[in-house]
Amino acid sequence: MHQATSLLLALLVTAAAAQPAPVRPPASPPAPTLRQASPVTPTPSKSYQAMLPDLIRQSRQIVLRVNSLKRADVAEAVRQAQINKGADVILITSKASLMERESLTMRLALMRTHTYLEERPGNPFIILDGVAYTGFGLVDFGRVNREPSGSAATFITWAQAFIDAHKKVDPVWMVREWTWLNLKIRLN
Repeated sequence: MHQATSLLLALLVTAAAAQPAPVRPPASPPAPTLRQASPVTPTPSKSYQAMLPDLIRQSRQIVLRVNSLKRADVAEAVRQAQINKGADVILITSKASLMERESLTMRLALMRTHTYLEERPGNPFIILDGVAYTGFGLVDFGRVNREPSGSAATFITWAQAFIDAHKKVDPVWMVREWTWLNLKIRLN
């Protein structure tokens, strides 16, 4: 009986050791610091629209400035980068975009994402590990361009200043607000 108990205990310890420890996000992380621009010069005639989801999945830091995200493949790529790579995701968007009934932007905001709101969102861009991409193909179908390193540095500087000057949005507030605006239900 003692040998059977010892064997069972050894199997349980081995099984527990084989499983990776769960990764828990910090309770209140400080404002993230963005990676610097990559010195790569883009190919001007090439659109990165089709390659964008793959580029996102490979990234460790993603800064996404969008008003209304309509590309499910981009939202899914961001989700996969967070889950599989542990990517740090920063979302800069508007309240109106978050509160849309079928909002892909809201889905992104609820996934361990640093979300910041701006009053009047400008043109969309995404920064993937220090490389900036612009164009309306980021949010809907259209052209996506890779920016030269000088322009990427400008986007990074703007995003860092915006993050430093604004407070991160509370996910509980987002859910309460969305539920009230879309379902007319007040959550306490």
